[in-house]
Amino acid sequence: MNYFINFVYPDLIRYFLLAANGTLIFVTVLMFVTLIAHKILVERRRKRLNTLHHKYTDLLAGKLSDPGLALEKPGSDLEFGALGDAIIDMMLVSESGVVSRLDIIAQDLGLESHYRESATSHSWVERYRAIEKLGYLRQQELEPFFSSLLQKEKNIHVVAKTIWALSLIAKENDLELINSLLADPLFASSKFKEYIYTNIIRAFQERGEESVFLRLLDFWKDKSDIPMLLKKDIISACGVAGLTSAGKAVMGYYERFQEVPKMKIACIRALERLGEPDMCPVIISSLHDEDWMVRAVAAKNAEVCSDAVAEALESVLKDSNYYVRINAAQALSKLGEKGKAALIRLTSSDDHFARDMAQYILNR
Repeated sequence: MNYFINFVYPDLIRYFLLAANGTLIFVTVLMFVTLIAHKILVERRRKRLNTLHHKYTDLLAGKLSDPGLALEKPGSDLEFGALGDAIIDMMLVSESGVVSRLDIIAQDLGLESHYRESATSHSWVERYRAIEKLGYLRQQELEPFFSSLLQKEKNIHVVAKTIWALSLIAKENDLELINSLLADPLFASSKFKEYIYTNIIRAFQERGEESVFLRLLDFWKDKSDIPMLLKKDIISACGVAGLTSAGKAVMGYYERFQEVPKMKIACIRALERLGEPDMCPVIISSLHDEDWMVRAVAAKNAEVCSDAVAEALESVLKDSNYYVRINAAQALSKLGEKGKAALIRLTSSDDHFARDMAQYILNR
C-alpha cells in the first residue's frame, strides 16, 4: 500500500504541475498575441481614420468653393466619424456664414441623423460619443432632442455630456431642467457648473438675448429651489463669460447674501472681471469682513480701485492672516506713489507682521 501511494502520488502531482504550467504558458502566449493583434488593428484604424479625415477635409473645402460639387454619403461608422471630425474642425475655425453652410452639408450627408441614432445606442460609450459630436455641431434644432435625452438618461457621464451639449444652444425654457440637474451637490464639481453656465450665457449673447438672461438672473436671486452653491457658480460664470451688463445684478447678489462668504467672494471676483466701475465700496467693505478669505480676495482685487483704497489696505496689512497681508501689500505696490509711500511708512510700524511684509514687497 505504501509502495502504491509513493508511486502514484508523485506522478499525479507532477502531472498536475505540468498541466498548470502548460496552461499558464498557453494563456500568456494567447494574451500576448491578442495584444499585438489589437495594437495592429488600432493602428490600422487610426491610419484609416486620418486618411479619411484628410479626404473629407479636402472634399468639404471643395464643396465650400464649388456648391455644385457632389459629395457621397458615408457608408460606415468610421467614415461618419471622419466626416464628423472634419466638419467640427472646420466649424471651430470658421465664420458664422461658413458654419451655416457646413450645417447644411452635415444634414445633407446624414451626419446628424447618424449621430441621433447612435445617441440612443445600448452602449453608454456610444451614446456619449454621439452626443459629443452633436454638441459640437451647435444646431439649434437639436435642442428638443437633448432635452428629451436628459429626461430619460440614467448614466451620469452621458447626462453630464448632454447638459454640456444643451448648454451650447440653451434657451430660457431649458434652464429649469438644467438647474434641476445641477442643483444636486453630488452631481458635478463647482467648476463644471460654472463652465456650463458660461456656455449658456454665451449662447444667450450670440442670440442677442442678454436682457432675457439678466431677467432670469434677478429672478433666481430669491428662488429657494436653486441652491446657494449653484447661484454662486452662476455669478462666477457671469464674470468668466464677460457679461458686463450683469454688473448691477452681481452687486445685488453681493448685498443680498452678506452672510454667505463664498457668494461674496464669487461676486468680488466677477465684478473685477467685469470691470465694474462702482466696485470700490465693495472692496473697502470686504477688507474688514469677518471671514479671512473674503478679506484676502478683496485685498487681491483692490488694485482695480483708485489710490483712495490705499489707506484701507495700509490698515489691512496688520491683519492676523498671512494671505490677507501679502495680498494687501501686493495691491499697495501697484497703486503708484501713494501705495509705495504707505509701504515705506509701514517699514517702521510697531506691528512686526506689517513691517516684515512691507520690507519684503519693497525689496522684491
